[in-house]
Amino acid sequence: MRVLAARTACIIIFAVSLFSAFTSLAQCTIVSTDGYSVTLSVQPVAIVPSTTDCPWGYNYNITLNYNITFSGSNIPGSLYTLQGTVRCNTSSSTTTDLFFDLPNNGGTGSITTGTNPFVNVTASTAYNYVGIPSCIAATPASLSCLGNNLAIQINGPGIPDQIVSCTQTPLPVTLVTFTGKETSAGILLNWTTATEENFDYFQIERADETLAFNTLSGSIAGKGDVNVAASYTYTDHTPVRGKNYYRLKSIDLDGSFKYSDVIMVYTGSSNTIKLYPNPNERTFTLELQDDMGLPVNLSLVDRLGRSLYTEVLSANTTQVQLPATVEAGIYFVKLSSARKQQVLPVVVK
Repeated sequence: MRVLAARTACIIIFAVSLFSAFTSLAQCTIVSTDGYSVTLSVQPVAIVPSTTDCPWGYNYNITLNYNITFSGSNIPGSLYTLQGTVRCNTSSSTTTDLFFDLPNNGGTGSITTGTNPFVNVTASTAYNYVGIPSCIAATPASLSCLGNNLAIQINGPGIPDQIVSCTQTPLPVTLVTFTGKETSAGILLNWTTATEENFDYFQIERADETLAFNTLSGSIAGKGDVNVAASYTYTDHTPVRGKNYYRLKSIDLDGSFKYSDVIMVYTGSSNTIKLYPNPNERTFTLELQDDMGLPVNLSLVDRLGRSLYTEVLSANTTQVQLPATVEAGIYFVKLSSARKQQVLPVVVK
């Protein structure tokens, strides 16, 4: 059943956690008139975009972790209804409620919403601060899905059909920085935390350009219950060729977990063409690979396919200076040689 009913009175007990830079936890307890209680926890952990190429926008859903337990007497085998919505504010004027269905008989697991709303992307938001497409870099925090109360519809023996507002409260780890760079030993990852309370350990996950994340490290223990800055390092000795995407998974003592934002690091052995910085202010560097072959014809085109600037590249590494007539926006760099062709997106600020 998907129709959320009108609110009616019930006994609700809210649990409170501490601040987190990653995500938050919605937790509440509903007490029936039959002698049992239902305690549920729902935690937004990741954004699932419809595409990894999103210069104009993308659809998305949210993955949530849940834990539903029954206690007391006269516990039923199943509730009649248990479902809800989580609200995201993707702009100052747009809010979207994403629907999810929970198991009526309780348990622990993960679910993904099916609402699939659309996020419009502009030139200023097409990439994050390190040049990752916004659909890849999106998190529950960046789409403002945290802090909003979850609306839970529940109905069962001794529990009349009603909507319960479950408050999202932050979780225990404050992540301050998460960076990566290529070194002679591999890719060095660094991160710092400001506070760690009821926290257990980190894991590092890596993906290549397919964006299929896999666990890279074992358990990296936290520094304990601390309220001062703590620093961590990890070296990936076997990075993939080209783009390496990393994210931190932090696991609390109760087994709940959350993900950091995604960062991207190139390796020097890449067979791909590099364009950086991106976004930029009309000046960027192109690094070509030997298999491209020289000379290379460069053309900057807009979304309508109109050529705004051309240049012939005679070296594998070239700094390109676009004319002042190129306005801020999203463009495409077309590269062609006798051996191959390639198109790269570029954002001009």
